[in-house]
Amino acid sequence: MSTKGSPRAPELKTQESENVDNTLQFESAPLDSIPKNSTILDRINNRADMQELFLPISGFVWLHPEELAIVNHPAFQRLSRIYQLGQAYLVFRGATHKRVEHVIGALHVVDRMISAVQINSEKNVDDPRWAPPLSSQEIRFVRLGTLLHDIGHIVAGHTVEDELELVSKHDGDQRLDAVLNGRAWSDRNGRTLAMLIDEKYEQLVPEDLKNAKVTASTIVRLLIRKPPKDKENDAFKVAQGHIEKSDKIRLQTCQYMIGNTICADFLDYIHRDWYHVGKPRPFDDRLLQYMEVRRGALEAASKEPRASDKFVISLRERPKIRTDAVSHILDLLEWRYSLAETVL
Repeated sequence: MSTKGSPRAPELKTQESENVDNTLQFESAPLDSIPKNSTILDRINNRADMQELFLPISGFVWLHPEELAIVNHPAFQRLSRIYQLGQAYLVFRGATHKRVEHVIGALHVVDRMISAVQINSEKNVDDPRWAPPLSSQEIRFVRLGTLLHDIGHIVAGHTVEDELELVSKHDGDQRLDAVLNGRAWSDRNGRTLAMLIDEKYEQLVPEDLKNAKVTASTIVRLLIRKPPKDKENDAFKVAQGHIEKSDKIRLQTCQYMIGNTICADFLDYIHRDWYHVGKPRPFDDRLLQYMEVRRGALEAASKEPRASDKFVISLRERPKIRTDAVSHILDLLEWRYSLAETVL
């Protein structure tokens, strides 16, 4: 389907290994297509070496070579064997989609959200509550965090975690340790997923965090994990403190885009799950127009990024509240409630 001069579509091949059987692997662009001595920062917004995948709902989704390497890792390929809606397919026969489809779809959604934030930032630059849009480093970590936000899931995860409470949470440190550092899912070169992340994303770690010994895999963990209630005995307490103070990777801005009430995760699964159930819901672009990065309430106006900056959906203030946005958010939340009651 690719035309001359456009990126080559990925070829599918089956990985033959003891860890992963019959899972689809995607070839990245040939090495000679990437300029010699180029770094990840040089190629941060370059689509020449990106690969496209095609998904229901999303259409084409573009992945950087580093993201494709993550997708091809055995720890990630687990998700291609886990049903997104558990055993719901026994009744809703179209609901056979896997978690791998959802997380790549969420990557597409967050890419649209990032673009919307950049555009809306240009429109609102004179607003005293304005904060800078995402930096190139933040964009790549938000994309990676979105791709890995469900990496800890297991079969029938919500049932055994939330309803029966038989195992630890998929976004808790115990589960993330098992998947990110587990040797059972090492690749052919003996690399765990965390090792691969550190190798591919080391150049993107800001200097302040790098000097504090915070690695790329730790950054993405902090973006997607649910912090333990016992903060004093948190194994990542020091790293958490460093990233909370960082204005290079703004924790709340990045976290809220990946996982929150209205986020990339939610905006993908609410449309994807209903689509496969056979009751599709329309994707309304209006919320994208209202997505911004805003200054913290107690922060003075500045053009520089601040650690307290937050990703928000701006509903404005009375008497000019964006009632269309309020109505659509209520629709989305009603769809989520209905999905839980009808299907799960």
